[in-house]
Amino acid sequence: MADGFYTDGMTVAEILALGDDILSKMSKRDLSRALRTVSLAANKRIDRLEKQAVKRKGGYVERKSGKGISTAALNAVTNDGKTTGKFKVGNKSRNQMYSEFARAREFMAMKSSTVKGAVAVRKGMEERAFGKTREEAAKGKTKKQQEAITRTFQDKVKEVFSEFRKFLEEENVDKGDTGRILAIIGKKIIGDDGTGDEAREAARQSLTEAYETKQQEHIEDMKNGSVLDDIDELNELWRI
Repeated sequence: MADGFYTDGMTVAEILALGDDILSKMSKRDLSRALRTVSLAANKRIDRLEKQAVKRKGGYVERKSGKGISTAALNAVTNDGKTTGKFKVGNKSRNQMYSEFARAREFMAMKSSTVKGAVAVRKGMEERAFGKTREEAAKGKTKKQQEAITRTFQDKVKEVFSEFRKFLEEENVDKGDTGRILAIIGKKIIGDDGTGDEAREAARQSLTEAYETKQQEHIEDMKNGSVLDDIDELNELWRI
């Protein structure tokens, strides 16, 4: 059809999957149509997320009466609430449309850009930090107790991940140990009502004990005639 658009009949996902080689060959008219279609879908996601969140000074946080979402994507697209984040076509040049299309693609690719995905991300964060979700912790509890558990999880999860990131900056942690360290920090903060400093110290002690155990195992191997022929492995043993 002469008056048709290149993206006619394509889903939003198919348009987002178009490579730069194809986008670069599209007419400005077709590119504008593609961006308009993607923008409408992305803006609907933003609207739905905003209904589940409240804007504070430092960005969006989940609404207390909402479904319990991660606001990662919403804060990313709105620059922590400083802009609307909404996608527009307007009177843009070709390069500006490319940039806006790339921004929309990045947002739409984030799991927490949908309400369902944002709830799943929040649950995943809680499981990694506390060993269970707020829903699991609230099972069998009274309504008042459930509300208190939800408030605790809402207040503490950000603190746990903040202390976890701080610990990673302070210590040299192997990738395989990160999950255990996060769980230790989470347990100390939410289970023992500890401070951030106490949580990081507990994680540090656990990390030290684990390395000391590993060192002793290798010393015993050496006594038994086992040798280390990998210098990287040897360096790892004495990293602390």
